[in-house]
Amino acid sequence: MEQIQEAGLKIGHGPSEMNVQTWHHDADGNLLEHTEQQNQITNAALAALAAAINGTTAMDFKYMGLGTGSTSGGSAPAAGNTTLVAETSVSGLARVLLSGGERTNIDNGSGVLCKMSWDHTFTNGGTSTAITEAGLFSASSSGTMLSRVAIGPATVANGSTYRILWTITLASA
Repeated sequence: MEQIQEAGLKIGHGPSEMNVQTWHHDADGNLLEHTEQQNQITNAALAALAAAINGTTAMDFKYMGLGTGSTSGGSAPAAGNTTLVAETSVSGLARVLLSGGERTNIDNGSGVLCKMSWDHTFTNGGTSTAITEAGLFSASSSGTMLSRVAIGPATVANGSTYRILWTITLASA
């Protein structure tokens, strides 16, 4: 993961973290898989963050989408991504407006950490779908993609759930 450091803000290695945890349960509630991996912050998100700091725009990343696109052969998460490869519209797995989101500021003695997290459980109400990617967005369709992660594949059957906890921690330098 590339580290970006300018004017006392680090995004990347060290105390800064960008990770996604997933939990896949069958229709009976049995845990099928739990994963944790790093995710990619996009160039468009960095531009939106700069514009928000500048006061020229307000950007609120409060939508989460899942996709079924291939993450191999050049489609792996990259800073230049602006969309998921193939966002799904299957009932219960389509892009959602996240309720809340959490932000915590922590002074760890060597700087301030700002931890942001988004948590959502999708319940498949349609056909069995192999989930391979997820993203955070600024709008209910299109919009700016904050971050993208390759996951699974996790085949989410009708009635089963797929929970994603997305965490981004920013640290002062």
